[in-house]
Amino acid sequence: VDVENGVVLGIDETGRGEDFGPFVIAGVLARPNEMRELRDSKKVKDLEKKMQIVEKNALGIGVFSVSSEELFEFREKGMNLNAIEAKAINELYDFLKKSGKIKVVVDGSPLKGCKEGVSFLVKGDDLNPVIGAASVVAKSVRNASEDHGKRRGWGTW
Repeated sequence: VDVENGVVLGIDETGRGEDFGPFVIAGVLARPNEMRELRDSKKVKDLEKKMQIVEKNALGIGVFSVSSEELFEFREKGMNLNAIEAKAINELYDFLKKSGKIKVVVDGSPLKGCKEGVSFLVKGDDLNPVIGAASVVAKSVRNASEDHGKRRGWGTW
């Protein structure tokens, strides 16, 4: 696959700064040209319509949703949000890698513990349409969640 014009695995998360509900990490496997209408979910109108674009054009979608209760359990095991996200990135990479060569781009600054070949792009959800698609998926899943539980141990992360 020609990664310049080929398939990209874009990854984004939502819920990092919240003190309630789930922490959601989403990955979308797609060709950037087919996701060009998408950007940071905080900047789009009609999230449901944007989600339909992702569902129609994505080659694959993977989601990790970590509930408020599970976050506390991870915290008890010594894992912080960065470690949880790095683990999810690696799992999404393994799950959605469809061909020998895909470009994997994650919104944000580099995280320790991610697989070799994973690149990071600050403000990537606005700059890369596939990361924008992952942002839309993550936000849609979080919005649909019935988990509104307060995160125990929050602030000690």
